[in-house]
Amino acid sequence: MSSWEEVKSEAFGEIGLLPDDFYRMATSDFNLLKKGYYRKLEYQQAMLRKAVMIVIAPWVKQMPDAYKIWPLESDGTMLKEMKDEAMDSALANLNRLKKGEFIYMKVDGRIKEIPINDDGHTDKNNG
Repeated sequence: MSSWEEVKSEAFGEIGLLPDDFYRMATSDFNLLKKGYYRKLEYQQAMLRKAVMIVIAPWVKQMPDAYKIWPLESDGTMLKEMKDEAMDSALANLNRLKKGEFIYMKVDGRIKEIPINDDGHTDKNNG
């Protein structure tokens, strides 16, 4: 496949541009769109990795290193504070959930602290 065919394949297939939009686009704009698309994809993969770690946390005695199990190209460039803050927050909420205290949920576009009932469920009136 020629390089032009590869570029079109990427634009139409992976990125999902329509041919008319692609042909009207400047090369520099396509390169920026491509860069943003792959940055977004990396972010989604990182969030999925964190979600998987949160899901498995109750069933493992020692949390495995997610970055060794599921390495991403962006791991070297991601801000350490963001990773640590997100993981700390997730683990803190998991511990609260295990203790039966509360969890955070997004309700009506806002983050709310939702108490956990004695039966382990959230109060239906809270969202």
